[in-house]
Amino acid sequence: MSRRAWLGLLATAILVGVALWTLRPRLRGEPGGFSLRGDEAAGGSMGSRGGGGVRSAEVDLDASYVVRGEVVDAEGVPLTEGALLLRCLQGDAVRVLGTVKVGENGVFEGPGCRGQVCATLQHASQTPAEPWILRPGSATILRTEGLERLWGEVVTPSGDPVEAARIVFLPAGPASDRDPLALLPLATRSTTSDADGRFSVAWIQRPPCGPCEEAVGGCPELPQFVDGLEALATASGFASGRTGFDRESVADPDSPLRITLQRAEDLLTGQLLDANGNAYARAYVLARSVDRPREQRRAEVDAEGNFEMDGLGPGPHAVRALQDGVELATAEADAGADVELLGSVDALGPDLEVSVLLENGRSAVGATVDGGPFHGEKTDMKGRVRATAVLPGPMGLRVRWGVRTQRASVEIPTAQDVGTAHPHRVEIRLGEEPAHPGPRPGL
Repeated sequence: MSRRAWLGLLATAILVGVALWTLRPRLRGEPGGFSLRGDEAAGGSMGSRGGGGVRSAEVDLDASYVVRGEVVDAEGVPLTEGALLLRCLQGDAVRVLGTVKVGENGVFEGPGCRGQVCATLQHASQTPAEPWILRPGSATILRTEGLERLWGEVVTPSGDPVEAARIVFLPAGPASDRDPLALLPLATRSTTSDADGRFSVAWIQRPPCGPCEEAVGGCPELPQFVDGLEALATASGFASGRTGFDRESVADPDSPLRITLQRAEDLLTGQLLDANGNAYARAYVLARSVDRPREQRRAEVDAEGNFEMDGLGPGPHAVRALQDGVELATAEADAGADVELLGSVDALGPDLEVSVLLENGRSAVGATVDGGPFHGEKTDMKGRVRATAVLPGPMGLRVRWGVRTQRASVEIPTAQDVGTAHPHRVEIRLGEEPAHPGPRPGL
């Protein structure tokens, strides 16, 4: 073969090699590797098949080590939601590969590795039927089973269903008798009843233990759970109701936990004003049953000082009026009563402006302020938050900016002392020792 022919073949080989190189995924790290990131995976092959992308996990692996498959339940029906946490086990080391969303047809695709690929399911009602180990280069069927569930219903005394009732789960008994480290054994602390008054929530259970769990110190035991539970249900037009239970007593879905709600008594109405007949800017009223302390209702006070409250059960209720962490007035009343509450503090306090500064005097933009009239307010571009008609007296404030936390105690004057032309201004400099007096009760 002539020299010219050899040069032509060499040039052709080089061009083919460059073309193949550009068509391969972007190289990263060791030879033959590529990076799967959220923005790259979102446009991958699974986009047309309904699979999810890889979320914010940058890894090095060979293209032939991609894992894929389908997630189905015990009946073989594809899951339509959830995600898989993928991890790689090589030797004794475990590293996270990424989180892959399960697509509409239960299909997924994500990064693998040269070791064992473990998959963990993130789902509200399903758990793996067995430890999941994925094999790169082949599609894997992953089977789940339903988590054990607490079944219940909310009904009237005549057995009619109560729709849209909110059910909150609480530890039973006084707090002094409970282990402070014990947790609720349920996947959620609250739920809502459907049109038939039914509800269900999943019990927490340990997922199957696979090689990745064993490599990082063994399969963990479940935490300590509280023994007894209470379910508290509230619904518009009904007095709240509650019932106690434990896991063994509600194991049968054909015998659900039943919470009975009585029809609410008449409205509790009233008015809250200060000694000069002025209404408060941000006041609200709480009514707690004297006989059933877990039953509590809240009503906002309007611009004229009026309020009304429904959903109260029978018997007396302790009524408290509050604003900015200050208790303004108390009373005891039954449902149907009309209560006149006299506030103990002048309602027409001054406007307040709080400036948060750094040690160098610059404004702390986006700092979070809590206390008094502030509930997680963020400072503006000049490091300020504002509130109107603040109650006079001592006030405790807490400022959070990044990892820093600063507490300050300030004294709010009366509106007469400040005047109406300008707000009362308070400056908090991060790093300074808090002044006294201390914070208001309830902060």
